[in-house]
Amino acid sequence: ILISRGSHPYQKILAPVVAGTGENRVTELAINLARLFGSRLNAITVTEPAFAAGRDEVEEQKRVLDRVIEHSSLYRMSVRIVHREGNPIQEVVEEARDYNLMVMGYRQRKRQLMPRLDLALEIMARAPCSVMILPYPESES
Repeated sequence: ILISRGSHPYQKILAPVVAGTGENRVTELAINLARLFGSRLNAITVTEPAFAAGRDEVEEQKRVLDRVIEHSSLYRMSVRIVHREGNPIQEVVEEARDYNLMVMGYRQRKRQLMPRLDLALEIMARAPCSVMILPYPESES
């Protein structure tokens, strides 16, 4: 799904990656789009500060970034990695200001009576650039 915000041509692509959010499929889509458009590709992950999130979460995010680098090397595509600490919504939206396209996964969930904050939807709504959304079933998270 493409949410177009008039930022074509897609010269710079950003892929927010988070463990358990279909990151392998998102990475593959972002790499293929970057190859198709001849674009630069960056991947970003955001964690809470280590004292709040815990070392395990920070290490898991680093492992996800390592898998992104590994996956991109299969296509001989260089990916610049950005790792930030803080509020995920604010950090991703702030980083997206310098990009033309953001590629991200979205977990399809069953409707809930009491909707809770969905980080992916908030990022999509606030992103200043076009957003390519790759839906994936809840069972793949």
